[in-house]
Amino acid sequence: MKIKEVLNNALAIMRVRQPVGGLEISDSALRYVFFRGGKWQLASVHLAPGVFVLGEVKEKEEFISALKNLHSAVFGALSRKKMSVAVSLSSANIYSQIFNLPMVEGENLDKAVELNLQMASPGSLAETYSSWQPLYEDETNYRLEIQSAFIRRTVADDVRSALTEAGFSPVVLEWRALSLARLIRSVAAGFDKEKSYICLNLDADVMDIFILRRGLLYFDYLNYWRDVQGDERDITLNSFKEAVTRNLHSVINFYSSHWSDPVREIFIVSTGLKDEIKETIKANFNFDVLDVALGMERSPSEEWFVTLGAAIRGETPRDQDEEISLLGIDASEEFRREEVMGFAKFWRVMTPVALAVLFAVFFGSYIFLKSQKDNLESASLKIPPQQENEINSLEKQATEFNRLVALVTQIDLGNFSKASVLERVKNIADGAGIVLNRFYFLGGGGQALITGTAKSQDQLLNFKKAMEVDSHFQNVKLPLEGVKSGPDGLSFSVNFSINSANTK
Repeated sequence: MKIKEVLNNALAIMRVRQPVGGLEISDSALRYVFFRGGKWQLASVHLAPGVFVLGEVKEKEEFISALKNLHSAVFGALSRKKMSVAVSLSSANIYSQIFNLPMVEGENLDKAVELNLQMASPGSLAETYSSWQPLYEDETNYRLEIQSAFIRRTVADDVRSALTEAGFSPVVLEWRALSLARLIRSVAAGFDKEKSYICLNLDADVMDIFILRRGLLYFDYLNYWRDVQGDERDITLNSFKEAVTRNLHSVINFYSSHWSDPVREIFIVSTGLKDEIKETIKANFNFDVLDVALGMERSPSEEWFVTLGAAIRGETPRDQDEEISLLGIDASEEFRREEVMGFAKFWRVMTPVALAVLFAVFFGSYIFLKSQKDNLESASLKIPPQQENEINSLEKQATEFNRLVALVTQIDLGNFSKASVLERVKNIADGAGIVLNRFYFLGGGGQALITGTAKSQDQLLNFKKAMEVDSHFQNVKLPLEGVKSGPDGLSFSVNFSINSANTK
């Protein structure tokens, strides 16, 4: 699975990005295409004659009923899920026009476009919805090509109202030529963006001929078969061929009057009489005829191509979609509001669930770690009898070893020369002006105590420091409570240890 698909699925689950399918509304059928499980899913419902005519809702209740049937076919009869859709009106004759503007940006561009829309509108702006998109920046001549489109408000509002009541949330409203142009440039085999093409699309309701330049729709010429039929009961094959030839000539003349680069190829999308169409084109025009072959596994029949083109637009994130939409600003705001509400509802449910899961994880971790701790402690306390005997034996050996070390230490300390210690202490005392009275060897001879008399406190401190500096002595201590004043001066006592290593 591709990373983009995984990301889109994750965003859809969290309601950050609403999935948007493609919905085609023709005079004879409703067709819905949505992407799920890595494949395009298809669903359709037949429309009775007279319910939807030339892009307009004529029988609202029957139209809403058909939309509800389509909703049930996709999600089940009990589902109340809102289905976001990019809608393509297959039989509506949308008025579109291209105009040029000087190279301007930002607010100036918006004002210039708005002025041109007012002039190009086929009716009052209060009665129409309009939209526009940039087509091409001509840096040589410093101009912008802008495509505009218009639809009567009543037509768009009726469709939107019916869709909303039936459980659909319209995101985009466009027409068949715009949907087919997107499909051809996106997935048609052999398409070259640098070339210009004429595209011929025929079904049971209309014949639509449009021009593709740089992969974008530049001109659309729509004819209804009922206009070709006139008062005749049926359209004969000759009338059919003449209509194809006549309308193609009109489009080619329009192309030649506006652009100098030649057009050599024509794409054919037809639900019937394809061989007759090809024969007619080859007999009257110098075109290479191309079928729209989709680079897809199990490509659907050509009656689904308009719906697929709308569905491809639905897969585009809303903030990146800059193509024409004739729903009006209110519809876009409603879609954003539904996205926010869906996101809020999702997390309103998920927040306590997530907290409960975290609590369960933490509690389970606590129980697991506590049981591990108890197991380790009990394992450490359970010593096998054999190991316990070995431990007791080692403890006895260690005790005996320490006793022998102590004896050796005492023997070693008893071997030092007491005379040399006395002589060294006497020398230090004489140097400090101290009179020694007594000298005691304590214990095994490693500790000693001396008493004496000092004339002053300074003499006494100097004596103590001299003892501390001498490497033969350690832990020299002068207890203050042992220092007393007398007629001969200060009497004192000093404790110290003898460093046997230096007195042998």
